[in-house]
Amino acid sequence: MRALLVTPYYRPAHLGGIERAIERLATALGRQDGMERPAVLCTRYAFPPRYVDGLAARELTPERPEIFRLSSWPRRPLPLFPYYSCPVTLFSSRAVERVLRDDRPDVVHLVGDGWVWAHLTILARRAPRTAVVFTPSFHDLAGSRRWLRWPNTLVARQAERTVVLSGHEWRGVATAYRPRRDHLARIPWGAEVPDALPARRAPDKASDGASGEEPDGALTLLCVGRLGEHKGQAWLLDVYLRARPHFKRRARLVLVGADEGDAGGRDALARRIATHGLEDEVVLTGEVDDAELGRLYGAADLFVLFSRYEAFGLVYVEAMAYGVPVLTHDVGAVSEALTGGAVIVPPYDEPAATRALVRLVDDAEALSRLGVEARALVENAYSWDAVAARYRQVYEEAIHERRRTTGTNA
Repeated sequence: MRALLVTPYYRPAHLGGIERAIERLATALGRQDGMERPAVLCTRYAFPPRYVDGLAARELTPERPEIFRLSSWPRRPLPLFPYYSCPVTLFSSRAVERVLRDDRPDVVHLVGDGWVWAHLTILARRAPRTAVVFTPSFHDLAGSRRWLRWPNTLVARQAERTVVLSGHEWRGVATAYRPRRDHLARIPWGAEVPDALPARRAPDKASDGASGEEPDGALTLLCVGRLGEHKGQAWLLDVYLRARPHFKRRARLVLVGADEGDAGGRDALARRIATHGLEDEVVLTGEVDDAELGRLYGAADLFVLFSRYEAFGLVYVEAMAYGVPVLTHDVGAVSEALTGGAVIVPPYDEPAATRALVRLVDDAEALSRLGVEARALVENAYSWDAVAARYRQVYEEAIHERRRTTGTNA
């Protein structure tokens, strides 16, 4: 069985949470009996929308999925047209047909609900034998996202299966996109579980600064996500500033992620950090590669993130795989996904978040206990091999349905 994964953004132009999930899923699917490693179809855009020159139309490396990239016109977003996760640009339908012809997938897996042009083209131009699975990674259709309702309703109705990441997302997708209820499946994202974990530091134990630690043994509070209003780093910084005078242990805050470019982005955060004289204590790393992200997870003592919404929350699970406990608030699917190893406060309750942060920083035993719970949760519920096995089953169901309805064979 061969699958083609479709996403607007992908490496090296962009590698956010969904893009990491796609790469990990492709690798895990390649380990499934009877499956080839899937290929990826994407654009040449980074996020926030920016065309990246010099990327090959087709790229194949031994250790990663084959990549097909589409060119487009114009090469800048059109500001008068609404778009959310992919620019409103024109792609060649013949280019899509060529990819489908060359790759000959048994199933095309559409990931995300923003690149509707490609999704509708694939549905119209696919071979009679080719099934479609749709994972929308749904967000509320407010403001500039309202226009996504009608095209994604068409995609969800024509896809052989629609996969949601959580029960919370199930309700949103069922209401907004109205897929057939018997075509809905629920599969979360997963995380790679490292074979060995770094030793956690004892309170105030001296460190030589390795692995991102300060020489005085300060605890590392880690946040991973694009710097901007959606991921809420400004709100997190408010909480940190309120909690900091009450810490009995020294701490530092590390903010990892590319700049979203909005009012809550890197420039605004840097100004606030400088205003409080915390340049050596609150660190903005920018976007990092996979190896560095793994090192940062391994060096962290607590993962903190207060997004506006999470359809699933992949970065929480990635941190927990390293035995790092989580502090967050109850938005989207967070409380459904994080059933252990996490402290979850009411949404945007700053006093509650401040109290929880002080308590966790000061209580080494609680951090250790939650860290053990966190890793156990990922091992039992969110390993990529388990996720891939469930997707393989959904792919097989979708292929059977497509070939039954079109009267085609392999």
